[in-house]
Amino acid sequence: MKYEDPLDIGFYIPKRFLLILAGFLWFIAGYNVIRMGLKSFDGEWHIGSILFAVAVFVLFLVMFVRIVRKNRDRIMAFQADQVGIFNALTGKGYFTMVFMITLGLLIRQLGVMPPNWIRVFYTGLGSALTVAGFLFLFAFIKIAVDLKSKKPKTPESSS
Repeated sequence: MKYEDPLDIGFYIPKRFLLILAGFLWFIAGYNVIRMGLKSFDGEWHIGSILFAVAVFVLFLVMFVRIVRKNRDRIMAFQADQVGIFNALTGKGYFTMVFMITLGLLIRQLGVMPPNWIRVFYTGLGSALTVAGFLFLFAFIKIAVDLKSKKPKTPESSS
């Protein structure tokens, strides 16, 4: 089977490149969340704020590491050589992304949370998203290295 696209949308790429695409999506999301958090408050950082941001980072990173592993395994389980680009995330993943963006916009626009809380929470969350983006990229590099090391040696390369 040359092509596989459960979402039936098209635009095919080699399945391992979906890891780069997923990593890019997570990295950009993380960068934007950190940026919005830091722009939301001009005051000083206090030890309590730093500890809370670190706690948010660790909690979300634990969750994101599992999601990255599941998505990496799902992507590499495709049987085809070429896979539709929108398969970088699952349907549930796209829904969650839209829901989280909408929730974040509402929280900021309605002023439900104080700017200091937004800064601390968004910094921790955005940092975890960014690291998860890098984990996708590291998975791509590992797979690329594994593929290169499994190539059969030609007579010229073994001399």
